[in-house]
Amino acid sequence: MTTTTQRPQSSALSPKLTPEESFIVAWNKLLHIVRIHDHSNKLVRHAAKLFILSIAQLSETHASFTIEKARFRFYIQKKKVLNRSETTAVIQSLLGFFDAIDISGFTFSVPETGDRISQAVLFAQVLNQASKKEDPANWLRFNIENSGLDWVQLTPKENHTSGPHGEATRQKARKVYSYAFNSISNVTQRIASKKRVGIRKSIRVVQNMADLVISEEEVLLGLSTIKDYDNYTYAHSVNVSILSMCLGQKIGLSKKSLVRLGICGLFHDLGKVDIDINIINKAGKLSDSEFEKIQQHSLNSVRQILKLQASRQMKSQIVLPPFEHHLKYDLSGYPHTNWSKPLSLFGRIITIADVYDALTSARVYRPVAMSQDRALGIMLEGSGRDFDPLLLKWFINMVGVYPLGTLLKLSDGNMGIVMKSSSDEAPTMPRVALLIPDKMGGYVKGEEVELTETHPVSGEALRVPVESYNPAQFGIKAADFLV
Repeated sequence: MTTTTQRPQSSALSPKLTPEESFIVAWNKLLHIVRIHDHSNKLVRHAAKLFILSIAQLSETHASFTIEKARFRFYIQKKKVLNRSETTAVIQSLLGFFDAIDISGFTFSVPETGDRISQAVLFAQVLNQASKKEDPANWLRFNIENSGLDWVQLTPKENHTSGPHGEATRQKARKVYSYAFNSISNVTQRIASKKRVGIRKSIRVVQNMADLVISEEEVLLGLSTIKDYDNYTYAHSVNVSILSMCLGQKIGLSKKSLVRLGICGLFHDLGKVDIDINIINKAGKLSDSEFEKIQQHSLNSVRQILKLQASRQMKSQIVLPPFEHHLKYDLSGYPHTNWSKPLSLFGRIITIADVYDALTSARVYRPVAMSQDRALGIMLEGSGRDFDPLLLKWFINMVGVYPLGTLLKLSDGNMGIVMKSSSDEAPTMPRVALLIPDKMGGYVKGEEVELTETHPVSGEALRVPVESYNPAQFGIKAADFLV
């Protein structure tokens, strides 16, 4: 047993990875190796050593550091850990583990006394045991405090805003969204690596999403306001899946059909994996040849879906809508074929969801996202030409004149974020949460008010919308307020 307080050297860590990435890779590796080998195994001891080294590397400038999970990514000392091709699979694995143990974060320091390697092994063993418990977070908290692991602290869960839905429901919805994001990320990464790709996990995720669509549609719609600039394609795919299923629910589709529709939405952009990432992320105008490559992604999606490890029946049921999602209602658009058949119901639904989410998301070539109501107005101009007019009407009725997450400037000078869509009786007067500026340039949630409220004497509305914005223009993440 060593009692020295000298910090271990970090030279054994990969020079290709950032210290944050090295830490996540080492941690994930230790968790996996401890599950299959005894604590005295050389592989276990080596993995534990690398884990301690990675902690030491991150602790060189601070006595301790914190890693937190926010939806579907990690932040270390409030700094976002990017999903790069070298680390995406590992990050997604550890994100899934955080969900399994129901913990939002940890604070680490270098163990100052005792056998550091043995302590690291014990920590991994305790974590793996926690993932099998009924109440993993509380079990883990108790066992870390009583196992001498004083170099690890659990960071408390954030206090989420109250609302009409219970915290348990919102937490379940957040997990389902995270699982869906991880699922499409994993499928895409495996395709890019030329590996066999099964879809059973994706189907289970979409089945859980369908349950929420049926019972808690508003919560899931709130999650569809999540926009991830760095991982646009993944978040966009999940959002299109959610919006499509919600519209399908509105028009009376069965749960079985909702699941199939949701899978089509989740996989509709799989073909982008075949396009050079420099073209996908190009900030300037695309050349004619580059745009032709972009237009191929619908056909590419068909090819990739046909390669999936799934039954022929399943593939036959989900292959057409991704092919159709850039064909317009009048059959213009792309891919340029002699397609003359009317678009399928699922294809028409996914087209609406795809365009709406794209218009309301910031992109590298369009850094300022469009406000939600403005996006609906533009889509309405294409009714009957670009979109099925009846389905578009259902969609607008579903999301409201001012959809969830729209940022409104009010006549009394306040800013508010739409928490509940407007009613048929007052279509332009939703419920909003007033936003209060904090001392760090952001906003906190204030009182929720109904814009239908009137002055008791004059009868005039106390507040009316003056202007609308996409919340991203002000650095606001709508989902943080909604769910």
